[in-house]
Amino acid sequence: MDISALEKAYLPMSESMFYILISLHEPRHGYGISKYVSELTEGRVKISCATMYNTLGKLQTAGVICVFDDSTNRIVYELTSRGKALLRSEINRLRKQAADAEMLSSLI
Repeated sequence: MDISALEKAYLPMSESMFYILISLHEPRHGYGISKYVSELTEGRVKISCATMYNTLGKLQTAGVICVFDDSTNRIVYELTSRGKALLRSEINRLRKQAADAEMLSSLI
């Protein structure tokens, strides 16, 4: 699947998917992802176990993430180059969205 197909399939991202991918800027296991997201968002975003592992499975199947290490009882995931490109596309989309909102905020 090329990046345009990934963008078509995954953009716009759900908040959970976005934060899962953000957390994988370095390799992490499921609990580490959950903890990182909670700390980053000051508890605003909570990802359930079901959402976490369903999303990780979909992203792994799509080649967006891969297993970094599974030598212990915890599977550690990392972003692939395709995952990094997809995340950059979503960040750019969100930047444009925020700029549009900022431009209009003085009118509201």
